[in-house]
Amino acid sequence: MVDLPGIGASLLDGVTTLSQHAAALRELPWPAAAALVAIGAGALAAGARHRRAVAALGGAVCGFAAAHFLARFVVPLDLAPEVAGYGGALLLLAGCAAFPPAFVALAGALPGALVGEHFRLAGHAWWGMAAGAALGAALAFLVPRLLAACTAAAVGAALACTGLVALSGALEPLEILSRRPFLTAGLWGALAVAGAAFQLQTAWGGGEGTAAPGGRKPGKAGRRPKGKAPRARAAEGAG
Repeated sequence: MVDLPGIGASLLDGVTTLSQHAAALRELPWPAAAALVAIGAGALAAGARHRRAVAALGGAVCGFAAAHFLARFVVPLDLAPEVAGYGGALLLLAGCAAFPPAFVALAGALPGALVGEHFRLAGHAWWGMAAGAALGAALAFLVPRLLAACTAAAVGAALACTGLVALSGALEPLEILSRRPFLTAGLWGALAVAGAAFQLQTAWGGGEGTAAPGGRKPGKAGRRPKGKAPRARAAEGAG
């Protein structure tokens, strides 16, 4: 069964870590904090349109998470978990930027493996993980736009919230974000959901290059060929 208390404890640890870093974020210069907010807003509004960019971001997130997940099963090579995580993030960032569909497969395979771990096949968790990863990757290719929109929105919301917390040192109305990490987490969730919904139709290159009926590009249907109008040509023929 899924360890819900463990998941809740992990979320609580994440919120606690955010509150611990809030004081350090407040020391950032306000131009840097404002730049984080601007970049986050851009990712929330249009970050999912560009396949390579969103695939690189998603690959980095998947690589970091996969390295921590696999560290429980692979014999450690005297590497700290952070080093393994950053190494996996850099490796998959480059790989997914070069081949964007790899991000779609990873985004489905990772949660599939997490779920499959709890369903042993032939008495082995590895078989359950492999089956879950394969099924998750196959299902992910059915919703590439949703994955791209969610990834861009989640990263954009994280950057925007980080910038807002950093700006709380210069803007008094934002101080509540640094004092109440649960409120910051809620703001991140709201921004992520709104950003994903806003970008869903145009994510992963959707809506680009759509042709009108007959193979013509939009806006070309009502355009007449160069030359005289039909009535003018008919009048000349009658004369």
